[in-house]
Formats: sequence, C-alpha cells, structure tokens
Amino acid sequence: MKFERAQEIILNYSILTVLSGFAGIYQVQFAGKTAFMRCRICTTDHENIISRITNYQDRDSQYYYCSLCSSYFLHPLPEKEMNLAFSGKEKAEERNLTEARREKYYEHRIRLIERHLNPFAQPPALLEIGCGAGWFLSIARKRGWRVQGVEISPELAEQSRKNNPGVIIYETDFLRIQNTGPDEYDAIVGLDVIEHIPEPGKMLSLCYQFLKKGGLLLLQTPNARSLRARVEKDKWNMLCPEYHFSLFSKSALCALLHSKGFQILELRTVSGTGEEQGFRRLLARGREQLLSLFHLGNALLVLSGKS
Repeated sequence: MKFERAQEIILNYSILTVLSGFAGIYQVQFAGKTAFMRCRICTTDHENIISRITNYQDRDSQYYYCSLCSSYFLHPLPEKEMNLAFSGKEKAEERNLTEARREKYYEHRIRLIERHLNPFAQPPALLEIGCGAGWFLSIARKRGWRVQGVEISPELAEQSRKNNPGVIIYETDFLRIQNTGPDEYDAIVGLDVIEHIPEPGKMLSLCYQFLKKGGLLLLQTPNARSLRARVEKDKWNMLCPEYHFSLFSKSALCALLHSKGFQILELRTVSGTGEEQGFRRLLARGREQLLSLFHLGNALLVLSGKS
C-alpha cells in the first residue's frame, strides 16, 4: 500500500513537472511549492495550476503565477492600506518633477486616443484615473479636452489642482467614486494604475459604466511576459507587494477587457521611462519598437472601446 502511494506521488509530480514545462510555471527557478488554487485574474471558472513564486518571510501575502493566463497575483490581499509610498509632500514634489519631463510621452498617448475618437465629440471629455501631479491632464487640456482626474493621494491631488486650476480632481479611491455618472466621458485613461487596484474587474466595469457609447479606455500596465520578466523571473522588479496586486499578460488583460464589454482597438508593448532626451530618446524608441514586434516590451499599452 505504501509502495502504491509512493508511485502515485511520483506520477503526480511527474505530470506537474511536464505541465509546468509546457505552461511556463517556474517550479525549479522560483521559490515555494506548486499547488492547485483559483486564479484571481482568469475569467475561467475552473481550477488552474498555480505556482507560488515568492517566499517573503515577513509577509502573509505572496505572489503566485498562473500558467493559463500567464499572469501574477498577490494572495491573500493585504488588509492594510497599500501604495502609501505615493503619499507625502516629498513624494508629490518628486512625482511632479518626473511628470514635467514626460511631455512627449503623454502627447503620444493622447494622440493614440485621438486617432480613434468620435469626431463629433467636441469638446471631448476625459477622466484620468490616478492622475498624479496632473501633467497628463494639463497636456490634454491644451489639446482641447475637458478633463477631470481621480487621485487617492491628498498631496498629489493638491499638486494636480495647482497644475490644472479650476479642474475637478476627485480625491478618492476610484472604486469608491460617487460624484460622476454613467455615459459621461469620451475617454478614460489609466496609466500604470490597474496593477494597483485590488479588484481590476470592478474597475473596468466602472469604466464601462462611465464611458459614453463608443467611448475609449486607454490602459498601461507592466507586461508579465516582457523580456525583462522572463529573464528576471522571481527577481523581476515589478513583483513589489507594497504596490502591485496583479501583473497581467497580454492575453489575460485582453480577456478581462472582453469580459467587461470592451473591444480591443490597438495593443502594443512599450518600454522606457518617457524621460529620455536627445540621442537616448532615439535609442529608447528603437529598443521599444524592436521589443514590441514580439510583445516583449516592459509594459502593455491597450486601447479599447465601449461597444
């Protein structure tokens, strides 16, 4: 009986090892052990093979990798408030200076939206989730947009108001926003935001509700299947439990958007900080285009529309 049980254990381990090789679960390279549990990112309703890839000694929450959607998620969700590093006067001033150097970076993303914008939306209305110091909103205003923002950090919200006099900045968690209504915006933007949201599906449902018919949603988020993520594995710097709840692959993010009623209009990967100048900007642009050919860039940039 013991011999048969041992054979069963060896067989199960062998099957998991083979599946892991095909599906991309890093059993050997990553810390921790593999177990069956439900992925918080997949829209599927069956059990997936999940690999724990971190072993934080001082935390209850750990990162797991789902082999079906090729994404990472933090489990269990921390009870205490996250993203506190974005708060404080010093951090707000630092963020303001960073955003001020990203004018071309923001213009590129606004033009992407404008290529698909309803020409009869004049002047078009835009909401930015996680608007930070407000420089994206400022550039959009100069291009004729009516803008509003949402920012959870009190210091950043105040800085955003300074950079955009008279503009409404909601100082709240987007999932708790109450002062806006359905069918109000022509475009909603979330640059490096959805990975910080504990319920990304709920965020997308709210975006769908707030957008006008034919409205546009632009998201940017770290690419869980980027070249850097593949090489660095469990040392990938985006695996940061202080900030990130979920890290998506291209397929996982598209599936989630489709499940909420959005149609994918454009999808690419992007790289670089947006702060490069001169020759460095040319090099960064070339590297970004090369990596994007194979969807290996550091971040996903996805434009979708409300049908």
